[in-house]
Amino acid sequence: MALLITVFTSHGKASLIYDMESLADLYQAFYNGEIDYSMFTILVNAYDHRGLTRADIEALGLFERIYFDNISAPVAKNRFWSRVISEPAGRIEVRRYSRNLNEITDYFYLDLKENAFKVRTDLKKRDNNYSISNRSMSWNKEYASVTLGNFIAKEGFGLAIGRFDYQPSAGLEGNDEFDLQYPVNSYYNGIRLTANSGRFGGRAYYSRKKYGEALKSFYGSGFNIGDSTISGGAAFGWNRFEMDNANDETLAAGINIRLYQEYISLAGEYAIVEKSGGFFLRSECRLTDFILTGEFWRYANHYNNFNSTGPAASDYNTFFPGQNELGFRSAQAGETGLSLNYILNNLKAGVQFWSHTGEPDINSSFNIKYRAKLTDRINTSFQTLGKIRNSGGYLWAKLILMTDWPLLNQTGSKLYFMGKSKLIKNVSYSFVYLARNFNENTELFLNIRNYYDGRITWFVGEDLKVAAGIDISVEITRDKFTKLNVRIEKSL
Repeated sequence: MALLITVFTSHGKASLIYDMESLADLYQAFYNGEIDYSMFTILVNAYDHRGLTRADIEALGLFERIYFDNISAPVAKNRFWSRVISEPAGRIEVRRYSRNLNEITDYFYLDLKENAFKVRTDLKKRDNNYSISNRSMSWNKEYASVTLGNFIAKEGFGLAIGRFDYQPSAGLEGNDEFDLQYPVNSYYNGIRLTANSGRFGGRAYYSRKKYGEALKSFYGSGFNIGDSTISGGAAFGWNRFEMDNANDETLAAGINIRLYQEYISLAGEYAIVEKSGGFFLRSECRLTDFILTGEFWRYANHYNNFNSTGPAASDYNTFFPGQNELGFRSAQAGETGLSLNYILNNLKAGVQFWSHTGEPDINSSFNIKYRAKLTDRINTSFQTLGKIRNSGGYLWAKLILMTDWPLLNQTGSKLYFMGKSKLIKNVSYSFVYLARNFNENTELFLNIRNYYDGRITWFVGEDLKVAAGIDISVEITRDKFTKLNVRIEKSL
């Protein structure tokens, strides 16, 4: 086995990603260093391909284990998350996007479905260069399925075999070259086989990915047996990384179990990567108006798995297999954590603690959200989230008034504080969200943000439903640059 070198990556900036409402907000979160390129490409891809579930988004580790708002119940007013998690459908889509009007990206997406067969692919053009980011062909029946191309895996809680196969988080140069065999993304690339018969289900995976001169191969399998009240399973994965005459091989194995009763449930997974272990446990108590959820996780210091999405805090390590320049993310290695979530009627509250091996400080975060009805036509929502880490802390608070008036939909403020209650003026803002439905087929909307450093940004757009299943969406964002996003979609 080649030596693994590990460094720690920390995010200390205010979490703008919690407030994403448009594709422009996603780009802003990436350029502000909130998410790495792996997370960025997954979300951009999901914006176009759709079909990610809440569990898929949680597996990415973008949010703390106490967050449960936008991704748990996306609403039409949050245009970004409602599109990412919406169900995929047969369609043809053409989109043009630009961070400024001089840098334009053209995008084509095709999703065809005929009975059990389905084909999905995209094609992107930027600066006269063409590339493919995600493509697959599948055959699906109730008892079996075969997928060729890009796919995700679903094994337990993702400790041994994660849902995604992350591309390198460090050392990977940008590449817009057309490569049908090895598109660069954070999905598996190869073949997935599944079979189901009564209480039993089995899966097999093969993936092969290429990053410049580096080659990574993955073989995996998993099975589960049980019903809706009790089930168990196991997963086994093997990765081989080759680059510059050096290689690294890792073997992962895990077992998982789920117990579900009317008022209480318990689930967990234990996995080993080489000689390093990882453990996750989740319990939930449900009453009429009350839900209490607890999670605990612990990972050994060298739990470096190329494709693990085991639950953990959103910070992550980067490890470099074979002492090469390509580094891969590992949110789990050396981390111990605990989270508690409490829901009672309109009140939601959560707290999380976690620490890393060799660090004396304990990190913590909390989240509180409360909704109330002021009048028959006005509702209010207050939410605050704070994080305290060894490198500092931050807190944000958001107050929203929601109405069903003809024009004004929402208004409110969001304030970010860093350190000792110091307001971060360049990201704190007040906002007004206006929307008007002219008929069932046309909607105009305008979101104006007034930042406390004096800047004013706006986000304006139109959704138009045309005959024959054609939808046209136009979004223009004015900030430092003028950003344009035009989408024409035809349902099949």
